[in-house]
Amino acid sequence: MAKRAVWVLAFLAAVGMGSGAFATDLRFDSGKSANLFWMVDQISQWDSRYTSPSYRDYWKGKLEFTDEDYAVLDQYARLRRKLARLDQSEVKRETSPWVSLFGGGKLLPHEKFALAFLETTTVNDAAALLKLSKQEQDIVIGTLLHFARKMKDEYAVETGHLVAFAQKANILITLADAGGFIGQLRSFYGIKGAIPETIPVDVLWAPPGFNRPAHMDYHVILPVSVDHAQTDEAVLQHLSLAMQEVSQYLLTKLPAETLSRAGALLLQECGMVNPGNPFMIRQALQVAVGEVLFLRERFPDLPASPVLSPWDPQLDYPFAVDELARGYAAVLKDTFSQPGGFYPAFVTRAVDVQKGLLPPRPRFFTSTAILFGDKESRALFNGMFAAVDRVEVDIDSVRDFESAVDTTPGRAVFIVVTAKLEGNMYNALKKFKQWGKISGTFRALRNTSFLTTFREPGAGMVYVIRGTDLDAIRQLLLRLYRMEEIPAVPVTLN
Repeated sequence: MAKRAVWVLAFLAAVGMGSGAFATDLRFDSGKSANLFWMVDQISQWDSRYTSPSYRDYWKGKLEFTDEDYAVLDQYARLRRKLARLDQSEVKRETSPWVSLFGGGKLLPHEKFALAFLETTTVNDAAALLKLSKQEQDIVIGTLLHFARKMKDEYAVETGHLVAFAQKANILITLADAGGFIGQLRSFYGIKGAIPETIPVDVLWAPPGFNRPAHMDYHVILPVSVDHAQTDEAVLQHLSLAMQEVSQYLLTKLPAETLSRAGALLLQECGMVNPGNPFMIRQALQVAVGEVLFLRERFPDLPASPVLSPWDPQLDYPFAVDELARGYAAVLKDTFSQPGGFYPAFVTRAVDVQKGLLPPRPRFFTSTAILFGDKESRALFNGMFAAVDRVEVDIDSVRDFESAVDTTPGRAVFIVVTAKLEGNMYNALKKFKQWGKISGTFRALRNTSFLTTFREPGAGMVYVIRGTDLDAIRQLLLRLYRMEEIPAVPVTLN
């Protein structure tokens, strides 16, 4: 069982097989100010990508929320969204999968906001660090104080497990030689620069159930619910989650160009399988690192779980992270000892893992593609395929289309147009080196409604959908959605 593995690790640490004087270690702690912020920030539901509805659902069940409570939360959420600047072009660019499918090293505005509460011990100090205006300070501090008063009778009971959890986690993570493992990670990723000697893990309250960890720069956010904090096994499982975020933080220390090339290779060859979870690839990699290479190698007596990562029934492929993590773990066992083995060695084999699990289909490439076409045809396309990071160009803007292709040559291209506007389609196609070879195919299809594809050398696939009218476009898009493989020959409508 787990306890026997703990004693083995204790013996190894005692005889000097630890991480060394200069290794990076983890420190688990639970700060009151950080915890209050995290709870209220999650309850506000300021953005669905960075908050979980389970927090508000839980507290609504414990406390009766009034109109005043909702008004306070709404005011805070509006300010949080404003300060996050998620819709601004420079922020969107940094969150684009084509900039880095594996994450990026730049700290975004919404992360800086949260980090202020992790780096300070009082709400007032955090607000001062953020350099908020007087009005903004009043909103932030007022919201936190409002809910501190509302939760005062429940807060101590709800958070009582966090300190004991942190103490136990600090003992176990030391015995597991986290410093030595982090050193291996640094070598595998090929990180040359300095990283902190201690990475803080902020142990924060969470509602019952599975709660995904996160990181803000080198701070790890580890939500812990009372039902997942009682046993040694439960604490050890959280060590895996913490190490996953440490691994993700270390990965973002790689040069931006390396991360971009690694992500582009996977997107170009495999597409984006689950548009509802654009972080799928990085999550699978970190589950393989934290759950298999770290936790199960160090604590082999832990009871095996039927899944490495919880399935998500809201996704097209609920099992994808779990299954990819298993495939990645097998590859990591071959490449983890290689200095700089992450790219290209691991990523190249990760492409093969994903293709074996989920063979590429045309619709996998639609969410991050360049879409060029007339307004009505693009509307049909957008109604069929979810967008994550799609670049949309109108049929009248051939130069903008050419610029988009030049900027990210690995993106798949979808040209969707009705016959009456096909002139600009042909002007756009002349952009591609392949045009001289394939122009005859288009001449043969000229009087039909068709879907055809070609690959531009050194770039992604190009899909051309030309319909005699919008109904033909509709039918061709339906066929595109249902295709189980990329068509090798043109598809036409009778």
